[in-house]
Amino acid sequence: MSISDLKNVPFKELLNYSFDNSVPTVIKRPEGILVNISDAMKTALEKAHSGKHRFDFKEAKKYKAARKILGELNNPELYKHAKLVVFKNLPHTTLDLTKALPNHLPFEEKILYSISSFFGKPFSFLGERGLGNFPQMVKPNPNKATTASGSTGALRPHSDNSGFLKYAPKWLIGGGVIDTTGTTTGVVSAENIFKHLTPEEIKFLKKPIFQIAIPKSVSLIYPNMEYSKEHPLIKHTKQGYQIFFSSAGHKTDPKYTQKLEALEKKIYGLVHQHKLNLPVVPGQIWAIRNDQFFHTRGDIIAQTSNQPAQRWLNVAYVTSKQYLKNLMKNPKHLGQVCEKALAEKLFTPKKLTVAFAAFILVSIPKIKDYLNNPTQIKS
Repeated sequence: MSISDLKNVPFKELLNYSFDNSVPTVIKRPEGILVNISDAMKTALEKAHSGKHRFDFKEAKKYKAARKILGELNNPELYKHAKLVVFKNLPHTTLDLTKALPNHLPFEEKILYSISSFFGKPFSFLGERGLGNFPQMVKPNPNKATTASGSTGALRPHSDNSGFLKYAPKWLIGGGVIDTTGTTTGVVSAENIFKHLTPEEIKFLKKPIFQIAIPKSVSLIYPNMEYSKEHPLIKHTKQGYQIFFSSAGHKTDPKYTQKLEALEKKIYGLVHQHKLNLPVVPGQIWAIRNDQFFHTRGDIIAQTSNQPAQRWLNVAYVTSKQYLKNLMKNPKHLGQVCEKALAEKLFTPKKLTVAFAAFILVSIPKIKDYLNNPTQIKS
């Protein structure tokens, strides 16, 4: 089937299509962009990611076909105005579901890192805190009672880390780790939801009267971050609506509580009515604008003897350099990823040599003074 034959097919149906994989396929729709990786690109990606070290673009330059991938996919213009991008037919590890599943999948991490790099600077919150690898693995945890990352309970429509008004992640990128039937992530743009609200309801959501229920663990990890106390749930910009809905829920002055609960119920109903269900399967990665899209999921099915627990994800975020600079102001924020990046930039062999040479040059006069008069060391 040619590209022209697909021009009228709805985006949600395209996600279930099998394509001719002899050439890469890029289909743009108002709802998003679908990128189907060709078999040639898939092979090149496998080669570029087969090394022991983390994938980066310098490493990929060794492979002619991998350079072609970078030329065709790492194109800022392709994603400049995009809010939803889905990549299909990516290489992935085939796991033996009869054995214990790993907590660390280096190949998947490299693939997700390279895809994330198309959108900006990739990072993970667990990596920043020094609690896990990049990207962070999201898997069911039946011992976790709260409806947060890793728990089995359903999550209401939300955007991630929306309490950081100034530095909330711009993109959320996720990919399936295990192949389970019927597992999806529901996504919908804020524009599609708010067009169903009245002007009075929009005005109410723009008031800076709401508070996010901040877990103590977050305030301990980010003690110096500007976590919003009171804020609007939506803002309107040139790019559209920005949303600050948290899965932890919101609070407000008691006189607004009833109105807030009724309006949230209406919004969440609209989300479930209009959402696009993205399959969570190996070989498929989706990227959504975190500040302009709601995402949600239902309960996670518990593990049985012949069926692994459903919905295991590798998740990464993309943000601006300014966000990372603010995280690095406090040493507690220097997790594995940030710490490694910082070390690579500051402590290269060349820079260490220069620093040592400078130290020797500064020390020579003091050494001479000491040798001439060991009882009086000049400061």
